[in-house]
Amino acid sequence: MKLADYLSQEGLNDAEFASQCGVDRSTIYRIRKEQTKPTPALMEEIAKQTGGLVQPNDYFDGLPEAEAA
Repeated sequence: MKLADYLSQEGLNDAEFASQCGVDRSTIYRIRKEQTKPTPALMEEIAKQTGGLVQPNDYFDGLPEAEAA
């Protein structure tokens, strides 16, 4: 599940979720808009905070095969 979908489903805004994850609102905004990928540590924290609904693999959907390998 994409982070944007999770936030919408749960009725959370960037600031609320950022607070749960211990990061700045702008970080969650850029991840939600797919402008950047979270660090591995933040990927784990997002998975934890979403109850496993948003997994690290969810950030790599749609990459060309050579990049995904």
